[in-house]
Amino acid sequence: MHLETSGVPMLNEAGNLVGYRGSDTDVTERKRADDALLASEERFRALAESALVGIYVLQDGKYAYVNPAMARVFATLSPK
Repeated sequence: MHLETSGVPMLNEAGNLVGYRGSDTDVTERKRADDALLASEERFRALAESALVGIYVLQDGKYAYVNPAMARVFATLSPK
């Protein structure tokens, strides 16, 4: 189980900690989803990095990702 905790200390008049007030939220499902997404991204990167064909991702008109095969294609297209 994974918990997200938010709280504030409760102090007595002398400034000593006597407890805290807060809440815990079970974030187990969110953690599982985050882990699954990370594993998926790792599989994509491994596949894309080893692919023999060029792969690129455009985001807002800019290259967000270019795999090594695509970089070689771009290098051959560049004027020398």
